[in-house]
Amino acid sequence: MTVGYFCTKSYTEVGGIQALLQKINPRVRWQRCFPAVLKPGPKPGRLALPLGDQDMGATGESLIRRMEQRLRDHYRGAALDALLLIDDADCRFCGDDPPKSQAEAIEALTRRARTALGRDDIPVFALFASPEVEAWLLADWDRSFGADHPHLSHTLRHHLAQRLTPHWPATEGYGCPELRGGGCTTKLSEVLQDVMADPATYAWAKLDPAKDGRRYSKKVDGALMLQRVRPERISEHCSLFFAPVARQLAALP
Repeated sequence: MTVGYFCTKSYTEVGGIQALLQKINPRVRWQRCFPAVLKPGPKPGRLALPLGDQDMGATGESLIRRMEQRLRDHYRGAALDALLLIDDADCRFCGDDPPKSQAEAIEALTRRARTALGRDDIPVFALFASPEVEAWLLADWDRSFGADHPHLSHTLRHHLAQRLTPHWPATEGYGCPELRGGGCTTKLSEVLQDVMADPATYAWAKLDPAKDGRRYSKKVDGALMLQRVRPERISEHCSLFFAPVARQLAALP
């Protein structure tokens, strides 16, 4: 089975999502349909993505339009057995009934994708990182931040838990409500950056921030962490958006 997938063109997703998908279902051939090209970075594990690229950071409606365009222009008649959209939720599903609003979004996506491809029978899936991909990284602490910062792991986790409570360690609902015009009221990735830059985080662990401190960088850290995290651990804490779709993808023949 070949599944064509479309994801936002960002350092974390482009650099790490293929490895995560292979762990979800190693029997499937995962074919990246968008973005089209992955360029090797100047150093191992880093990506060279042109910052001026109009596709950089495409998400939400912008990503869906690019998906439609790619399907119409390049994949009509292609041997694809299913389609997968991977995107940050960015608090689009805040409210009393997120599963319902998510299901409605997937129904609309399915209609648009099938129309663009010219096939009314192809399965369409949507894997949302809620509120953004950092929720997946936090869910498997030992393979992400804990692995990258072993001397700071305990204090870093303690300070993050304080900042993110009651959305800890299940951070899928963090950042609501959605801002007018889109996006979360508070970004999860920015909280991570703030805690890692806070001298108090290092003082609690009796570390020198000038020597041991570093900020979280999507460009440098995110992709490598995403390559290491385990879908079964993500599912434990991301049970609303990630786990149900991961189970569907894992069941593909």
